[in-house]
Amino acid sequence: QKAIEVAPEDALRAWDEYATAYHTYQWVDGLEAARKTVVKALRSQMKSLLKEADSAFHDARDMARVRQIAQGAKSQYANKDASLDELLTQFTEFEDMVTSYEEYYNNATETLAKVRTQITEDAHAANELLSQVETYPPFVLEAFEDVYDLRQKVNQRLNADHSYSQLYPALFNDTSAAVMEAVEQSKIAANDFPDDNRFPALVQALQYHMAFLNAQQNAASGSVEQALTLLAPVLNNAEHPDYEAAIKLQQQLQTPPSDNESSQDEE
Repeated sequence: QKAIEVAPEDALRAWDEYATAYHTYQWVDGLEAARKTVVKALRSQMKSLLKEADSAFHDARDMARVRQIAQGAKSQYANKDASLDELLTQFTEFEDMVTSYEEYYNNATETLAKVRTQITEDAHAANELLSQVETYPPFVLEAFEDVYDLRQKVNQRLNADHSYSQLYPALFNDTSAAVMEAVEQSKIAANDFPDDNRFPALVQALQYHMAFLNAQQNAASGSVEQALTLLAPVLNNAEHPDYEAAIKLQQQLQTPPSDNESSQDEE
């Protein structure tokens, strides 16, 4: 009778009362009815705990609380009645969900940190890492507010890399029209990718290359002073691809003609 009375408020205490009565007064009538009442109360409590665990997991994302609920329930409600096993299994499933979530979350945290640092260094590597994270369950991805922004940045960097790889070879093109076109396309790219300082630098480098090509033409036509003026920006940039060739051309233009060349010119 005591077990039945306390069952609605404290099912675990009720079970203890029932267990004591069962081992002490097994012949007393009403034990089976008391057991059913207590087990029903236990199931009700366990279902409430399962709801709390579900809310802690999906709403609060409080994984420590979920684990605490699950471990407590498995400790308190195990080995009482076979009808509780199904509910106990659900607590184990919550523990597994927490473990899986934490593994995904920790991996995503580490991987996204790498993505952020590699976007400008190696966009292709950043894209591969981000693509891995994007395969994670949506519930995990929702914990990271910048996944979408990172995808936008990675895609933009990939597009920028593609454009740069298409325009950079013009630095070694000897066709003036092609170089002029590359200059204009690089200016457009600089506007399309304002955070990428490679394109303004490429515009300048291509303009210097154009100046070098014009210097060669002027040198060939005998316009020495004009050629030297055009060479000046290239000669002031030791890292420019035309630097060495510009030095040689400058030396040729500043070297007086030999006596043989003068005699041949007079003849």
